[in-house]
Amino acid sequence: MKKQVNEIYWIRAIACLSVVFIHLLTLMLVNNPELPEKTAAIVQSAQLMLLFATPMFILISEVLLAHAYPDQLPKGFFQKRIKYIFLPYVFISFLYAAYAQFTLGFTMEGFLTQSAKHLFLVSWHGYFILIIFQFYLLHAFFIRFMKQASVWFTLAVTASVQITYTYVFLYTPAPDSEMLQVFWSSYSRLLFPGWLFYFTAAWHLGRNINATRFFIKKHVKAIGAICASSALVMVYMFLSGEFSAMTSRRIDVIFYTVSLFMLLFYWMTKMKKIPAPVMLISRYSFAIYLLHPMMQNIMHSWFVPMRLSMYIPLMFVLNTAACILAAWLLQKIPFGKFIIGNIPAASRKKAKSISARQRSQVNQSLSQ
Repeated sequence: MKKQVNEIYWIRAIACLSVVFIHLLTLMLVNNPELPEKTAAIVQSAQLMLLFATPMFILISEVLLAHAYPDQLPKGFFQKRIKYIFLPYVFISFLYAAYAQFTLGFTMEGFLTQSAKHLFLVSWHGYFILIIFQFYLLHAFFIRFMKQASVWFTLAVTASVQITYTYVFLYTPAPDSEMLQVFWSSYSRLLFPGWLFYFTAAWHLGRNINATRFFIKKHVKAIGAICASSALVMVYMFLSGEFSAMTSRRIDVIFYTVSLFMLLFYWMTKMKKIPAPVMLISRYSFAIYLLHPMMQNIMHSWFVPMRLSMYIPLMFVLNTAACILAAWLLQKIPFGKFIIGNIPAASRKKAKSISARQRSQVNQSLSQ
């Protein structure tokens, strides 16, 4: 049986909280247009630094898949993910449509229209689940045809594909066609070529976790330099107006996200234990990802008169806690797992970090 990749618990919790925080900052900016220009620039710079969060879930998902199933998928692999990942995507799509209608005045026609937009025009943040499903299929393809492919060749090709795809659909205007404009604005972000490099990077990182630990530790300074320089480029491009789109699809986010993932992996290898709050957030990360925007909108009116220095941390903590509580309650009802996903049971065994023996093996390998 494959050992747990315990660094991932930390990274998943960090990515999850980063998604919550970046959307909280967006909500704050929308509702506080009178913010001083310098303050707004600081907040937007913080948002840029958090854009890694969504694509990092591709890295997390595929590292775990490549580690657990490097040679074949188990029986029932797709059925399980349809039940506990795709069905929640459908149910929560309806939930967001119903919430939008209740805030505007409910009509069945409006509810069906909004539901159709969510499901078929990917007009809500849950669209990322459909991207993950494409990579489940691609993982099966890689198992069959790409196990012997050169690491650097596949990385170079897929990086070129993703950069080219992103440049076409994000950096160039849509043609003067209603159908193509819909594709540019909605469906282009959904298709796997726009995220392909994340997948292949994670495929290679996950297939041999110990080798990954050795590689990252050996090259950590270079990885850190790539991460820092990518971050500086992002901030400069945004604040200078060269490219001001606040989206995780930006080309500069690609190298920032992958290098940051490896840095986090390196740092978390050093952790002896995983604290209970980190494990809790990691376990509920899927539910938090699904529910947090709606919870933020509901809770925002409670704290409107509050100073921002209190509003941000209080909303952040209570929003996360509310999502966990809602998911816990939904799990208690019949078929709750099909609504909010299958939340793993708490396990003390999982809360351990990599063993001292494993850390010793990493150090010995690098000293050879």
